[in-house]
Amino acid sequence: MADWLQQTTEGINAMPMHQTVRDLLWVVPTFQTIHILAVGVVFSASLIVALRAFGLAGTHWTLVRWHQRFSLWTAFSLLALLLSGCVLILAEPERELLNSLFQIKMPLVVATTLLSYGVARQFGRRADGRVSIGVKLGAVLIFLLWAVIMGLGRWIAYAG
Repeated sequence: MADWLQQTTEGINAMPMHQTVRDLLWVVPTFQTIHILAVGVVFSASLIVALRAFGLAGTHWTLVRWHQRFSLWTAFSLLALLLSGCVLILAEPERELLNSLFQIKMPLVVATTLLSYGVARQFGRRADGRVSIGVKLGAVLIFLLWAVIMGLGRWIAYAG
C-alpha cells in the first residue's frame, strides 16, 4: 500500500467535516443511493450506444443522435459520481482509499471516461452514416469496462 494513501486517510480522519459526515446516519446511505443511480445512468447509456452501434436497438435514430440524447445525462451523472464519491471517501476513507479494488477501479473510471470521449468523437465521421468497426469495438469495450467498474464498486464493501 502506498504511504501517501495512508497519510491521506489519516488527514481525512483528522478533519472536523469527517466526523460530522460520519455521525449523520443518513449521509452514507443517501450518497450511496445517489452514486448507484448515477452509475445506472452511465451504464444504461453505454449499453444503448453499444446496442445501437451494432444495429440491435434504436435504429430509428443515428448513433450521433443517441449520443446527443445521452451526453448531458452522462455528464451530469459523472459529476454526481465524482461528488457523491468524494462524500463517501470523506465519510469512510479507509474503506475506499486503502482498498485494492478501489485502487483498481479509479484508474479504470478515468480510462473509460477518456475512451468514451474518444469513441464519441468518431461518431458520424463516415459520410455514408455507417458505424465503423472501431466505433463498434470501442462501444463494446466501454460497456464492458463500466460493467467491471460496477462489479469492483460493489465488491469494495466485501474485499480488497
